[in-house]
Order: sequence, then structure tokens, then C-alpha cells
Amino acid sequence: MPSKLNIEKKRIIDGCCGGYHSAVLTSKNELYVFGRGDKGQLGLGVDNAMRPSVVPFFADKKVAKVACGNSHTIVCTMNGEIYAFGDNEKGQCGIGPTKEPVLVPQRVQSPELNGRVILIASGSNHSFVVIARADGTRRVLAWGANEKGQCGVGSDDPVIPFPTEAAELAKQDIDKIAAGTAHTAAVSLKGFVFTWGDGDQGQLGHGALADVLVGSSGGNVKSTVPMRVKQALFQKRIVDVACGAYHTLVLTDKGELYAFGLGDKGQLGLGNAVKHKNAPAILRGQLEKEYIFKIAAGGRHNLAATNYLPIITVEQGTLSSDFDKIVNSKDFSDVDLKLKKVSIKGHKVMLARSSVFNELMQAMKEGQRILKFGDVRPDVLLCVIRYLYTDNVLLKPDPQYSEGKKSEEDLISEFAIALQEVAENCGIPLSKADAASPETMFPHTLVPSLAQFVNNPLFADIKFRTPEGDEIYAHKAILSSRSDRWRAMFLAGFVESRQDVIDTPIRAPVFLSLLKFVYTDELDVNPEDSVELLMASNEFGLPRLKQLCEEFVERGIDVDNVAWLFEIADQNDCHQLKKFTFYFLLKEFDEVCKTETYANLTPQTLEQISLLRKPKDNKPTAQEGKNCTLQ
Repeated sequence: MPSKLNIEKKRIIDGCCGGYHSAVLTSKNELYVFGRGDKGQLGLGVDNAMRPSVVPFFADKKVAKVACGNSHTIVCTMNGEIYAFGDNEKGQCGIGPTKEPVLVPQRVQSPELNGRVILIASGSNHSFVVIARADGTRRVLAWGANEKGQCGVGSDDPVIPFPTEAAELAKQDIDKIAAGTAHTAAVSLKGFVFTWGDGDQGQLGHGALADVLVGSSGGNVKSTVPMRVKQALFQKRIVDVACGAYHTLVLTDKGELYAFGLGDKGQLGLGNAVKHKNAPAILRGQLEKEYIFKIAAGGRHNLAATNYLPIITVEQGTLSSDFDKIVNSKDFSDVDLKLKKVSIKGHKVMLARSSVFNELMQAMKEGQRILKFGDVRPDVLLCVIRYLYTDNVLLKPDPQYSEGKKSEEDLISEFAIALQEVAENCGIPLSKADAASPETMFPHTLVPSLAQFVNNPLFADIKFRTPEGDEIYAHKAILSSRSDRWRAMFLAGFVESRQDVIDTPIRAPVFLSLLKFVYTDELDVNPEDSVELLMASNEFGLPRLKQLCEEFVERGIDVDNVAWLFEIADQNDCHQLKKFTFYFLLKEFDEVCKTETYANLTPQTLEQISLLRKPKDNKPTAQEGKNCTLQ
């Protein structure tokens, strides 16, 4: 029978299961393990653990992520270090060719592990990490058992002993990975699904295409490189994936669930008569009318959770569209790009992404604004500039700059050739173009480029003074394009528009996290600063940052802080976090009302909690809430 897992009243925020062991992560970033430990998979030597035990090795290291294989465990700490322990017979710990079990957590080290860790994942005997590199790309690294090509590195060598890149995924921006016994599936930020490895049971989902996925050693159906699953998923946006031993589940953004692979035990959910499915099939029946928001797969069974509790959702980023508003805009322009007949307004902080522009602008004398260009088509130069601002390339030639009457196809071809020449002259490192899509030449490096300008005096035109006395550099063009509050501050005649240094009540580390998001659309905050950053995001009208902070704060909610966070959510119009904290507060009310944070709530908040907990025909008082006598 199921029993409650009680770990010293710790709040569990994540967990995973291996063959005969489990690991859970608390809101305080502590790692607890239990189950079989004969291969060292608990990080406790070879001891078993009948009840949850903290792993002493990580006592001074905050654990951010954990993944379990059959008899091994992978851990990522808050500072991005990867550790592995347990069975290494097939290289699944990524520490080299030794087959000896790793009894104490050992750091996985490789030059390839260079960047911010997005996720870690494990199959039965193979492991993955997704890294965000400084150039803005995401790279997938794999190691471990590979006899079916399940590492996706392009070979079927039985063992991949060190982290090795799955090069075919280099441009796919992988966001989720799941792995089974000998196959793997991944989801990209665009919602595409890729699979590779063992396909004998149809678990790769390629349908009739499976006939060509034949290994060199015989008739085994497998793919050693990731391939996109199209079939029934071609027009679908996938948001999650799960792998059983020999089957795969994928979830769409509409809450639809598809399954493929082995169904001998009913694990496909398609009825007992369906023993195999080599292409994605949608699940019908009871789940058809439900919105599914989370899926998980065991060896030959699955779990699907429907959405009846509050889920914090985060809207898509608007970085490119926000910066597109200031392309050729006079607002905060500090450089003019002069052509023969026209002039294009520019912003040095955005143009500096081009090494040529950067060098020319740094050489300009004080007060100089004009950069002269020769015989360059204005529409082509504007296309390059828009790319520098947004990462987007729009092939939209203006016919007035083309000689003679041409077809639309010829206009675009002529434009693309001129675009490549101008981009190369601007120092933009182009890659080999797809003949049908010349815009694929351009690297997506907007985020890492702008990250270099956070608190950078180069081309800065405003400073903020924090309570600590620190002065932080910023750029009005970026701030105003991302926040209407800042735009009004600088353009609507407020006193700040005439100041070179603006005092802010926000502490320096929080303000820097705020700027990091404004410049890059990425959340980078210490847990202890997350609530203050949430409040700042509300003040400056940054809804996506507020949602990211709500999601981040939600992971750290416990009995001691939930009452305070409910009040913070209410005061800052954080509707999603408020709903979540209230559900938590209701569930744990008997313990919450004994805490100091509950005792320190304002009368208004106590009144609100009382009203929400009471039947609508009864109006309780704040004192009732304070005395914990509410029903």
C-alpha cells in the first residue's frame, strides 16, 4: 500500500526512481536517497537505505537536479557541477573506461561540459546533460551504454565512456530528454520530437521509415543519430516526453497524449489488442476529455496527471519583438548610419554585436554621431541591422533598389547575395547557407552578445545607484524597449530623464538580476533574492519575469514561509502564485497557523484568508484567523 514519505517535514520538489533505488530533492536543495545501494547508486558506499537518507557528500553543495538510471545516479549542483555514482559497467557514470562501481559521488569532468546546465537525464545505462553555451546554442552530451546507438553520437560503439556531443542536435535547442532501456527521445524549444537508439518495438515512432533504420551488424532496427518524428506529430507542438523500457509517450501543448512502441502489457493505452505501434497514436477513451499536463513512464506502465490544481505558466519571451520596436528609431539613438540618400538611426549597444561596427564606434570621437557608408543598398543594410537587434533575418527586398523588372524569386535571390556580402563586411560570422533558406547563415548570438553589456560602461548612457552605494551601468534603448515604466521615466519629462545617475531602492544583486533578464530574457537569481526580484518585476511591468519568479519561488514553498509568500503574492498581483500558496496553506493549515510568519501577517491578509476558508454565508473576523479557530 502507498505510504506517505515524510523526511523531517522537508518539502520535496523533485524526485526520480531507478531500478531499485530512488532519490528526492528538497526545497532546501538537499539530496535524500533510499533503496538498494549494492552498486553505490545511493552515494553511501554499498549500503542499502530502508528509509530516506541524506547524502553526506553534498552537505556543502546545493543540489539543483537529479536523475536515476537502473543502478546509477546523476546529480547537478547549483553551480553547474555534474556528479555521478553507482554502476559504471557500461560507462554510465561518464568518468572513463573503468568498470568498477563508483561508490562515492565523483565529478564528471570534460572540456565539453562548458556552459550552463539546462537539464540532466538518464536511461537504464546511459546518461545525458544539456548545456547552454556562451554563443547561445544548446549542446547535448551523452555517455554510457550505446550498443543500439542510444547516445545519439553517430556510432554504435558499445560504450561511450566520456561526455560526447550528439552533434545532430546542435542547432535544435533541446529542452527535454527522456530515455528508456536502449532508446532516447528529446523535445526542442520549437516543439519538435527527436528519437534515436533501439527501434525494434517501434519506440522511435518513425512508422514505415523504420524499415530503413537497419544497423550495420544485422537486422536490428536502430538509429545512431537523432531523427525528427513526423507522422501524426508533424503539425503538433510537443511540450513533454517520457520513455518506458520499450515505448514512448509525447504530450502536446493542447494536453493531448500520443504513444508508440511496445504495448504487450497495455502500456500504450490503446487497448489490449495493440501489441506494437511504430508511429504515434493518440490516446482516446477516458483521457480524451482531460487536459493532461504531466506524464511519466515506468518500464511497462505510465502515469498521466490532469490539471485540477493550480499550475504556474510562463508566457513566451518577447526579446526579439521588443528590440524590433527600436530598429531605425530616433529614441535614444546615438549613431547615424549615413548612406547616399538615406540615414538609418542606430543604437551602439545593439550594433556592437558586429565586430566591425564595434571597432568603428569605439574609435568615434566624443560628439561624433555619423558613420558613413558607400554604395550599400539601404534595404540590405536595414536587414543586417534588424538581425543585429533581433536575431531575425527578413528577406524582404525593396524593388526600387533593384535594376530592371524582376520576378519576386529573382528579387529575393539578388537580395540574398547582397545580404551575404554586407553581413560579411560587417564581421558577422556566417555559416554555410541552405539554398532554400539563406537566412540560416546567420548565427543566433543575440543573448550572449547583450549579456556582455549588463553593467558594462561601454556605450552606457545611464547609471543606477543602489542602497549599498554601487553604481550600475545601463542603456536606455534596451531598458525602454523592454519596460513601459522605464520608457515613460526617460521620455515623459520626469526628473529621471534629466539625471545621469538614478537612485534605486533595489539592492545591487537583485538589480543586476533584473538587468540580466531585461538584456537576455533569462532568469539568473539567487534563491534568497527571488522574492525581491519578483517585487521588482511587478514594479517595472515585466510579466514574463514575474511569472518566472513565481515559478522559481513556488519550488521553495514550505510550511514556514507559505503565509508570508501568500501575502507577497497578494500585494504584487501575482495571481498564479497566490492561488498556489493558498492551496498549500489550506492543505497544511494546522501547521501553518503555528508559524511565526503566520502570526506576523497583516490584519487585512488574515481577514482575506479567513474569508477564503469560510463558507460564503459566514463572515469571519481577522481575530478568528489569528486564533486558528477557522473551520
